[in-house]
Amino acid sequence: MIPPGLASLFDRMIPESRHKRRADPTGARVMAWVFIGVGAFLVLGAASRLSAQVTSHWWADTAGLVTVSRVVKEKAGPLPGQYDYRAEIAYSFVVSEARFASSNVWPGEDAGTYDDEEEAREFVDRYPQGATVMVHFAPDDPSECALEIGLGFGPIATAFAGFGIIAFGLVLRHVGRERICQREARRARREAKEMLKDMQDERNE
Repeated sequence: MIPPGLASLFDRMIPESRHKRRADPTGARVMAWVFIGVGAFLVLGAASRLSAQVTSHWWADTAGLVTVSRVVKEKAGPLPGQYDYRAEIAYSFVVSEARFASSNVWPGEDAGTYDDEEEAREFVDRYPQGATVMVHFAPDDPSECALEIGLGFGPIATAFAGFGIIAFGLVLRHVGRERICQREARRARREAKEMLKDMQDERNE
């Protein structure tokens, strides 16, 4: 049973087709695979970031210097007064006489964007420009570094979003195919009625 809302959605998305179900490579099937692909891309990206965050517990430490600490106001929408506030944190550090620079606050993640300006400024104030901070880095590749180690909310939220998009894609694929079958059944019944009517008309003649 297809929910009425999804049924009407597919009526608008998928035109009436005279092809068999197996010959329909477009419409819901293509859209479903697009959603599944996007969801898989998000999940894989989140998995990579989560892996780095887990292994960061075994990273080495060194002192670093905060070089940038500010909040940038950005337009968030077409209406007046719609803004986001991006927290920018950057730092530099030296490992084995080689200098590195990064904006990662967590492994693979920067300070992020906030809806509330005060919240963004509170976060930035934790790392004032010119301050000495503890930098955590991967011993085999110091360019993989962060100011805070452990699991962050970002990749977990991204992974959940990716799984949700994949689930929607699977539902889209299933319901779209079912909707196409229903349309084909209605078309077949309509054509059968027309054939019967034509046969009756021929007999009457």
